[in-house]
Amino acid sequence: MNNVLVFGAGGKLGRAIVAALLREGFSVTASVRNLSSYRAPVGVKVAVGDAMNTGAVAAALEGQDAVVNAIGAGTLRRNSIESETTSVILRTIQKTSIRRYIGMSAGMVDTRVLPLGVIPATIFRILLATLFRNIRKEHRAVEKLVTGTELDWTIVRPSRLTNSQTFVDYRLSTEGIIPGTMSVPCATVAHFITSELRKNEYVRKAVFIG
Repeated sequence: MNNVLVFGAGGKLGRAIVAALLREGFSVTASVRNLSSYRAPVGVKVAVGDAMNTGAVAAALEGQDAVVNAIGAGTLRRNSIESETTSVILRTIQKTSIRRYIGMSAGMVDTRVLPLGVIPATIFRILLATLFRNIRKEHRAVEKLVTGTELDWTIVRPSRLTNSQTFVDYRLSTEGIIPGTMSVPCATVAHFITSELRKNEYVRKAVFIG
């Protein structure tokens, strides 16, 4: 499983994932909408195209062994960017021989309400129902799409992502959001994804990371 396609490679998380995969010796293809704001690292192939376009997605998938989807909307406003692109990508993948898929979600999809660091549970509950309601709904929609396939998927549920490219130690759980974890760096999430592509320890599981 050496050839990996990364959707959303131009974002902060996508860039971290590409860098981590390169360091571990994977052959990486970065899928981006345009080249104007993306400078590919040495050794990275680039597939230019809109992830909403089935033809562009199909072309990018050629020759790949695994797919990492790091597309994010980048807003808390109501939108369906992640679910719509995920739908197109998954439908297209299932027409190929590719089986391995890693997609992004968020820790806030947990149905429990736990204190996160200095934030009391009551305040966290209010935030989930107001500020984060749109993104929480969208992540749940994405997860439903992924788990509805027969792919060898893994869903990554990080605590609040930070743009830090500095790796820090992390904890994993398949049971629920990790108490006391306020945030997790992009570099840490990228490390886990790269490790998972090697070890395949969380196939058909959703993993909280923090």
